[in-house]
Amino acid sequence: MIASTMIRKIKAGDAVAVARLLAASPGAAPWSPLDNPVPPDTETADTETFVAEHDGEVVGIIVTRVAADEAEILNLAVLPTLRRRGLARGLLLTALAAARALNARRAFLEVRESNLGARAFYSRMGFTEFGRRRAYYQGPAEDALILTLTLD
Repeated sequence: MIASTMIRKIKAGDAVAVARLLAASPGAAPWSPLDNPVPPDTETADTETFVAEHDGEVVGIIVTRVAADEAEILNLAVLPTLRRRGLARGLLLTALAAARALNARRAFLEVRESNLGARAFYSRMGFTEFGRRRAYYQGPAEDALILTLTLD
């Protein structure tokens, strides 16, 4: 991971920076601080949101939700200019450790079938294909692959 980068829990003051980051990441789930001052799914006891901060700027985000013994990665994005430097890996490992602490035994996520870079990343991280959601994504319509990772 890039030196001088830290991963921490999100705070309300990160809203505009996170919205900018997500706007620069077309594969990420959209969110705008004009719609909601705090990113979705960040205020519940079963949801964890972490950001990567580099030189005082939010450059990555991951949102996870844990229900029973399953974790779901809801969103993962890194600023395009800082990709392939270990930030996504650091965010994912942090989120998975937090999920394990909440007794999650398995993690799931959806990824666009055409997103070969993300699919290769998740494969390197140990995720395997579990299923498919037909026409899950819009703009353009596309299937989602459901990936899973055992956390035991």
